[in-house]
Amino acid sequence: MTVLRAQGLSRRFPVRAGRLAARRWLHAVNGVTLEMRQKETLAIVGESGSGKSTLGRLLALIEQPDAGTLEIAGERATPENRARMRPLVQMVFQNPHACLNPRKTLEDILDEPLRINTPLGRAARDLEIDAMLERVGLSPKYRRRYPHMFSGGQRQRIAIARAMMLKPRLVIADEPTSALDVSIQAQIINLFRELEARHETSFLFISHDLGVVRHVARRVAVMYLGTIVEEAPTETLFQSPRHPYTRALLSTHPTLGGEWRRIPLTGEPPSPLEHTDGCPFRQRCPLADARCANEAPVLLPQDGDASHLAACHLQGTGGA
Repeated sequence: MTVLRAQGLSRRFPVRAGRLAARRWLHAVNGVTLEMRQKETLAIVGESGSGKSTLGRLLALIEQPDAGTLEIAGERATPENRARMRPLVQMVFQNPHACLNPRKTLEDILDEPLRINTPLGRAARDLEIDAMLERVGLSPKYRRRYPHMFSGGQRQRIAIARAMMLKPRLVIADEPTSALDVSIQAQIINLFRELEARHETSFLFISHDLGVVRHVARRVAVMYLGTIVEEAPTETLFQSPRHPYTRALLSTHPTLGGEWRRIPLTGEPPSPLEHTDGCPFRQRCPLADARCANEAPVLLPQDGDASHLAACHLQGTGGA
């Protein structure tokens, strides 16, 4: 069953250099198409500024796209029904301390989504809260504590519990482990894997940490300057990357016991304030030719494999 289907999503933001300057547009997401199935974990990776977080906010119905369509569980999101559809998609943010109300107890934080969105009475809600706390590895005896009384890892568990309270179809986690110590990161990764196994929920991970991605995701989409340039099952992508940008990105993550050669990127990416023709990666790609400057590549299957897509004109010639 398809949980999410995004077609041609785009988002831009107005930017002014000064009061008298002409308005320009920052193109954060450019024509992204994605599909996710039930109980699937997809990771979005890319450099800072590639549009990952903006895409996450579009998929979570927090931002409204300027173009494109979005369907959640078979229903198309519109300005009229977005509020009703929001319980279907929940988000876990990078900084749990900033997203938890310091004036509310753990009990209040987890009870709020149930109280607003379900007909459950107080006793039934209490049972749901206790069950979810145990599921994420927290004791129900902590119910009356405030967020500042928990560690960073515990606060992230609270944020995950809150996101799961309504049994959403999709949870979007934006850099959920980057603010945590390495040992705590492993615990949170294992928690997500346990939740994926026990629930019918799909998970979308936004991360720059390729080590985390390889352990948690079944499929990976690589973003560059607001577009998806490659998408494949996780091991396929790590073993046989086809896009030059993916290869450079993976070369920054050495693996134990394997040969490692860093692929440096030259040049600067084009400004997201300027809409450019051709391939957005061409100015940093050592294999770019005239076609790359004039014609934007599209995601196409690689070697007849419909699960492995890459947007590169040079596929089959060593470039993709």
